[in-house]
Amino acid sequence: MSRENRTMKPTPLSDLLKPPSLDAKLEALKQYGDLRMPDESEPPILNPPVREALHQLMLELSTPPEELALVGVKARLRGIFDGPPGTGKTTLMHHIAARLGLPMLVVEAANVASKYVNQSAEQVAKLFALAREVDVVLFLDELDALATNRSDNSGSVGQEGNKVVIALLQMLDRHDGMVFAATNRRDIIDPAIWRRFQVQMTVDLPEPEQRFAIVKRYSKPLDIDDETIGRISAVLEGASPALIKNVMESVRRDQIIGPKLKQDMSIVAVFRRIAASSAPADEGDQPPLWARPESALAYLADAPWPPALPKAA
Repeated sequence: MSRENRTMKPTPLSDLLKPPSLDAKLEALKQYGDLRMPDESEPPILNPPVREALHQLMLELSTPPEELALVGVKARLRGIFDGPPGTGKTTLMHHIAARLGLPMLVVEAANVASKYVNQSAEQVAKLFALAREVDVVLFLDELDALATNRSDNSGSVGQEGNKVVIALLQMLDRHDGMVFAATNRRDIIDPAIWRRFQVQMTVDLPEPEQRFAIVKRYSKPLDIDDETIGRISAVLEGASPALIKNVMESVRRDQIIGPKLKQDMSIVAVFRRIAASSAPADEGDQPPLWARPESALAYLADAPWPPALPKAA
């Protein structure tokens, strides 16, 4: 048997010491939350004051620094959105990041907080260290879970919470990238943390025009008459965009599943089923569909129905 001599080439030291690729760094960030890419964003439907403030912020962030320097200011890279749950704060920030062509990491408090003493503050430091290596927008969801008012409590829980707030303050001061946050509880956020955010924007429940647009958006691809959209919007007065989306997804789902079960497919029957399976949280006033179900269903009864289904591909 003949033997073949092969020359083994050593791997260059430079190859062994190559830094991790951009994709690997982005992948590493996923341990702290949900990484959302620009092409996954959806334009938010906002009340007029917030929409105007958003347009100004987006233009500010895309304005060359030298232009802002003429009047002695810089673009604001820190912002916090507060407001009721489900009003689209994350969607809003994802849209801003996408318009700037940047991925966004939705940081979840549970992925940063640790049951072990001192480790939560260390996780905050590691998160920001990773973020410094890539061009990514950090979005601290439920900031109140990480940055509550510092406590005088000498117990381990109070001291650990204080360390997290201090670490977060230090990282916000050192980080030169974009950091935004969302909260439903601005009243319990440490004041020093709040002051680090130059933009403070309240994202409230949608007004009638915006609620109509949200119902219409999430009715697609069903072909629902505008009169019906208006009536559905009315019985969902006071609902958050997240609840409206859930209701309209249930409507679409019901158009396929209901006939298979030989259920009543009138609009009253459809929304009676949805009201029974999509109850909102007990926060504030309930939308009419749940607060006054019989009158809400009676109001829907005269709407044009059923909607046209899309044609199968």
